[in-house]
Amino acid sequence: AFSVFDQAFTRRSFAIKCYFESLMSARPIIFASSAGLAAAVGWWVWIDAVASYAKTNTTPFAITFPYYLPGIFATIGAVMLALVPFTSIEAEFEGSAANKKKVWLFFAFVICGGSLIGAIWIMAAVFVPLANTGTFSTGWPAAALLLQPVLLTVSGGLFNAAQCFSNFY
Repeated sequence: AFSVFDQAFTRRSFAIKCYFESLMSARPIIFASSAGLAAAVGWWVWIDAVASYAKTNTTPFAITFPYYLPGIFATIGAVMLALVPFTSIEAEFEGSAANKKKVWLFFAFVICGGSLIGAIWIMAAVFVPLANTGTFSTGWPAAALLLQPVLLTVSGGLFNAAQCFSNFY
């Protein structure tokens, strides 16, 4: 015979179990939404930095197209990361298709890492010497240039995780 405490505990544990199961089924939606938010914030940060820099600085230095390249390549790398779920490699560890997926993901990580290295290079070669002259501030564009590839790479990883948790793949 169950006591009142046992019955209440059983009902409560059942309710908690149902809550966590529904939360687990919402993981793909949460991860995919977070991925989209990270990508949007990554590009918004860079666009805001360029716009605020152009508005506040009257020096002849301008942010030109090469400064956009780390973000463009990070976006390409994030899309490449999102195209191949990690679980598809685990499912077929051997074989031609698995090797092609491994090479694809390797190049995706190389592109994402290269975009981060490019952002650091531009920041160190262009923005740091300009900031040392003391004539104008370059702090926000330099930080945004570094944040953008990081957020875009995180976006690709989150979307890949969303695919791993879904039942469709």
